[in-house]
Amino acid sequence: MNIKIAFILWIKGTIKNILKSLVSSFGILFLIAFVVLYFSFKDSITNYIESRLLGKLAINEIKIYPKGSKKTKSFKTASIVRGNISPYQVKSIWSIKDLYNLQSVIMLDYEVKVEGTFDKLKRRVHLPLYGIDKKMFSTRNQSWRGFIYKKPLPVIAPKFLFEMFNFFFYATSGLSTSPDMFKNFQGTLKVYTVSKDDPDKKNEYNVPATLHDFTDLFPFPGLIVPKSFILTFCKRHAMESGSYNRGYKHVMFYARIKDIKKIPYVTKKLQRLGLVVESRQDIVKKTNQAIAIVKKSSMAIIAVLLLLTVISIFNSYLNQVYVKRQLFSLKRVLGMSKVGIIGTFLIEAALVG
Repeated sequence: MNIKIAFILWIKGTIKNILKSLVSSFGILFLIAFVVLYFSFKDSITNYIESRLLGKLAINEIKIYPKGSKKTKSFKTASIVRGNISPYQVKSIWSIKDLYNLQSVIMLDYEVKVEGTFDKLKRRVHLPLYGIDKKMFSTRNQSWRGFIYKKPLPVIAPKFLFEMFNFFFYATSGLSTSPDMFKNFQGTLKVYTVSKDDPDKKNEYNVPATLHDFTDLFPFPGLIVPKSFILTFCKRHAMESGSYNRGYKHVMFYARIKDIKKIPYVTKKLQRLGLVVESRQDIVKKTNQAIAIVKKSSMAIIAVLLLLTVISIFNSYLNQVYVKRQLFSLKRVLGMSKVGIIGTFLIEAALVG
């Protein structure tokens, strides 16, 4: 009879405790849900900063130059004219696995003159000729699609050349011009190669050209043409002097780094090859520090939440034990052993969860 009464009391108490536990569990469930949502929110913010925001800023883009002879403010531009990235350095750059979207800039290693007629006056000037892929304009210029090897050859000029010409034209005629006035301007590129029969004689090749656009995106002190034109021209005239002459040289690389955290490592690796690297390390450093602070703060918040959850669970069961002291005493009076009381408590805890 005593066992029957104890069993009935245990059933009633278990039902009440299940209901109480369901109510008290809402706090614990809320904490767990908050932890899950917080982790998801943190990852979303980190991914947005690293991929979307920093991706649009091209913070992972680097520029690779040959080393200049003097460290002046203009040494990078000068190194593009006189410098040369050796074949070994080129091969080493292409072998770096942390780099992607590699774009090389080449320079025609022949004498080039640009001839054009403006205001009934024929002008002829010496200018270096650089070759790039149209892919380099895909994220920088809206008119990149028309920049392909065709006749007449599209040519892109740096904006500072237009500003110099505009200043000269204004000083001589009192009139001012605009870049749009020169678009589709027709001219001729005169390329000179060394003759096989007479080293002092030069062969002249005339290439019809048209001004495609002006740009200030690249630090080139000359004209820019599609790279395929330079490669094709050099291949045709490689043996013209009697011995092989490649006819062009690599003067610059544009590249992106897969992980912005590795920018210092990749920069040092390139510098050990004897190259100059231009990057946005200061921005990258501050960004990495900000992301690190966010992650550390997140871990601290999660640790506090987990500690509160553990304390809440422990306090919930401790409170149940305190409330049930009278019930345990009553069971002992009815003849239930300590082992039986502990057993029923454990079974109840398992059912309640």
